[in-house]
Amino acid sequence: MFFDLALVFLCIAAVSQFLYFLLITSNHKDFVKRYNRDFKEFRPKVLLTVPCKGLDMGFFRNILSLMRLDYENYNIHFVVESESDPAYESLQRIIDRCRDDMPAGFAKVLVAGISKGYSQKNHNLLHSLRFAPHDTEIYAFADSDTRVSRLWLAHLMYPLRNSKYGVSTGYRYFIPARRRFSNLALSSMNAAAAQIMGKSKYTTQVWGGSMAIRKELFEQLNVANLWQKSISDDLTLSAAVRNAGYKIRLMPRCFTVTFEDMSWGQLFEFGRRQMLITRVAYLRMWLWGLFCLLNHFLGVWILPVAAAVRFAMGENDAKLFAAAAVIHWASLIYRTYMRRRTFEFVLGPYGGYVRQLSMWEFLLNPLWLALMLALILISSFGRTICWRGVRYRLNGAFDIERLNR
Repeated sequence: MFFDLALVFLCIAAVSQFLYFLLITSNHKDFVKRYNRDFKEFRPKVLLTVPCKGLDMGFFRNILSLMRLDYENYNIHFVVESESDPAYESLQRIIDRCRDDMPAGFAKVLVAGISKGYSQKNHNLLHSLRFAPHDTEIYAFADSDTRVSRLWLAHLMYPLRNSKYGVSTGYRYFIPARRRFSNLALSSMNAAAAQIMGKSKYTTQVWGGSMAIRKELFEQLNVANLWQKSISDDLTLSAAVRNAGYKIRLMPRCFTVTFEDMSWGQLFEFGRRQMLITRVAYLRMWLWGLFCLLNHFLGVWILPVAAAVRFAMGENDAKLFAAAAVIHWASLIYRTYMRRRTFEFVLGPYGGYVRQLSMWEFLLNPLWLALMLALILISSFGRTICWRGVRYRLNGAFDIERLNR
């Protein structure tokens, strides 16, 4: 009897959650269309900081996209750990080559040195801000492995004209550099997470590869002090902004693309690292993700099996489980279809890649959900990560130990 009640409860929970995400998906589509226009009325002075380590795939075109934005009032700091980094000379060459035709006021390469006790990325970001021009109004941040549209910065600035928004942000879409299942898994899992961002305050977080904050608020929240103790730039900033009563605004046109080619080993390392950082830096978000993925797994794999078993046993509630499984799968199909439509629209010239990937995403979605659940469960164990060649031990949200130089 207890087992039967538990199954019914799980059945209702799974269906309820999928209907909730179905609503978010529909709202996200409308949200994306509403913000698809040019924003030219708010052009504050911006310092754009881009931390770099090594030569990412498509590095030249990525950097070029950041230097040729349709925005006349910004400066760029590219920051590396040392001059021995391959990115250092490449950045110098790109800047020299493009100096005469870039709209940015200036572009510089800064050498930050080795971090002590916190993430190298945060160290690079803070080093850049120490050399910010005195008239800077907005701090913006991007990653060197992302490629942005010409209107990216203008859209990133738009929400910050309103003081109720603490941070504006975008997100990324992974595009496989070549067709292999590990790349398809990476793209599909990332797109599923990106699809629910934007409309609901519970599902919108700051993403460090595309974010901006007013300089005044950055200093008011003492973000520099928080970054000097933490592994994460974006999750730490998300918590600080929300705790201070400000909102986070995701801008659809601030989505970026990242061309990536990962083996299965690299994918598991990347996925575990992202999940583990979330568990340490923002436990509530990690627990929410675990709860949602468990329900997803229940709906995809357990409900159909339960329906078949109950039917074979001649139980009257077999129809209930069958109906729940049908609702679950129908919502999954709809969400996959809307994901394709949304990102075709958002990514503009790169929308063709979304169309090419959509068939595989649709056919293998249940496998990707199981893989995401496996990654978040694996991240429950251990405290050590490797990030861009540097190993860290995450003792706590603000207790980070660098293990190698």
